[in-house]
Amino acid sequence: MFKFYLGTATYYMLDDNGNKIRLKVDYWNNKFRFLNLTVINSKIIKLQNKARAIGKNLLNRKHKVDFAYKYENL
Repeated sequence: MFKFYLGTATYYMLDDNGNKIRLKVDYWNNKFRFLNLTVINSKIIKLQNKARAIGKNLLNRKHKVDFAYKYENL
């Protein structure tokens, strides 16, 4: 038997206006942060709000979840 957990992951979010955000999720430590990579206009606030919602959702579903059951038959 073994255990398999997620550590960190990086996601990129872009909107139709050209704004770009990097969302970094630390599943092990239950944290996330985002960095504005490209700011074209004030609509980046909408993208930032979406990044916060996605970060919280990912942590709620995957923080210290053992995914070993997915790989038992390999």
